[in-house]
Amino acid sequence: MEFLTGTWASLLPLGELRLVKAAPFDGCGPLENAEAASGAIVVTKRGGCAFGDKVVYSQAAGAAAVVVADMTGAAIQRIGASAEQARGITIPGLMVSKATGDELIGRLDDGFDVAVTLATQPGMAAEWLELAMTEWPEEKNDAAIVFRQLKAKNAGSLERLAWLKAELKRRYPGPAAKKDEF
Repeated sequence: MEFLTGTWASLLPLGELRLVKAAPFDGCGPLENAEAASGAIVVTKRGGCAFGDKVVYSQAAGAAAVVVADMTGAAIQRIGASAEQARGITIPGLMVSKATGDELIGRLDDGFDVAVTLATQPGMAAEWLELAMTEWPEEKNDAAIVFRQLKAKNAGSLERLAWLKAELKRRYPGPAAKKDEF
C-alpha cells in the first residue's frame, strides 16, 4: 500500500499494528471506539472536517497513527494540519488512494482482522505529486503521449499504474481508454 505522510514531524510506528475503522467514520469528532483505537492505526475517510481534526481526535483516543482514505479518486497528496494542531500532534497521519482505502475498509467491514507494517519508499511523494499536477491535453493524440510517458515512469508501482488507468478512463471515456491505449 502506498501512502503519503502528513506535513508535520512524526515517526512511523514500528512493527505490525492492527487497523481499526474510526467511529464516526469521518473521524470528525471524539472516537466512540476509543478503546479499540488505542494503540492501533485508525482508518478514516476523507471529508467532513480538516485532516488535522481527524488526527487530533484519533490521537486523543490513543491511536498510533491515522490513515485517511481518499474518497475522490484523485492522486494522493500529503495531508496537513493547522500550525497550532501540528505543534501538538505526535502521531503520523497518512493519505492512501481511494482504491487502497476501499480495500482496507472492505476488509474491516467484512470483519477481518487487518494488521499492517508501515514502511516508507523514497521518492513516492514526488511520483504522486507529478500525477496530481499533470495537465492533461484535450486532444487524444497528445493525451496518448502523456499517458505513455507517465505509464513508463510509474511502471514499478502497481498502485500508481492502476490510478493512472482509472484517470485515463475518467478523462477519455470510450473503447480506446478501456484498453489503456489510444
